[in-house]
Order: sequence, then structure tokens, then C-alpha cells
Amino acid sequence: MSAVSFNTLLPVKELGEFVRLQTPDGDAMIMADAVEVVAAYDHGPRESGLNIAKLGAGFLDLPYLWGVIISRDAVDQHDQDSWHIGDLLFFAYEEEKGRLHHVGVYYGNGSMLHSPTSGKAIKIIKLAGAKHEAELCAVCQLVEIED
Repeated sequence: MSAVSFNTLLPVKELGEFVRLQTPDGDAMIMADAVEVVAAYDHGPRESGLNIAKLGAGFLDLPYLWGVIISRDAVDQHDQDSWHIGDLLFFAYEEEKGRLHHVGVYYGNGSMLHSPTSGKAIKIIKLAGAKHEAELCAVCQLVEIED
């Protein structure tokens, strides 16, 4: 049995009394009244970094679940540049010279909101002194900055 978080967008493969969805773990069937089927995803208004960080903090100590609106993999998310609350922090092996392997959300005051790995709880950690500190290779703005 797979679990997905709220606002998870999954490709629909078949409609009926049950909806067949494509998940990271393979196809899944769910009651049609438990999903909202949309023709296309509208990103809607952009959230502030502060709102994203606050929303993410609501998930502290919950297990990581794949299925957020932004690209899942660090390689796919790596594209911009900045240091504000809500920005994405990218980490690469070999002290930032190797392959990208992790992404977190900047939480302010030198802290990062992240899930260490699948099955581990979401946490806020200080970057200073953490293993990720030497692997930080990019900080990218996902949203517009509040004035």
C-alpha cells in the first residue's frame, strides 16, 4: 500500500468508479470521490518563501512522502540563485563537486527544513557543522521575494 501526501499530483491512467493513478511505486486504484481530477495543473499565485517555510514546518516529525508540486529530484530543481527563507538548498557529493543528491528548504538563521531520506522524519537542522555544510553547492529561489 502506498501513501501520498495532500496536494499530490499524479497522472491519471483510467477513470471510473475507481481512478487508476500512476505513483512512484506503480499503479494504484483509489475511489473516484477521494480525488480531484483536473485537465491541467494551474500553478496559481506564487507563495512567499516565508509561507512555504511555515507550511513545511507543519510537517515536522512526519515521515517523508514523495509527491510535492515542485520537481522531486534535486537535479531537476537546480536552476536559479538566492538566499531567502523558502529558497531551495542543493547538495552534491564530493564536497559540492560531485552529483547532486539532496535538496532542502532554507528556513532562515542558517537552518534548513528537510527530510534526510525516505522513511526518516522531516526536521529543521542548522547547516553549520552538519554533514551537508561541505556539500552545499547552490541556493536557488523558487518563488518571488516579499518586499
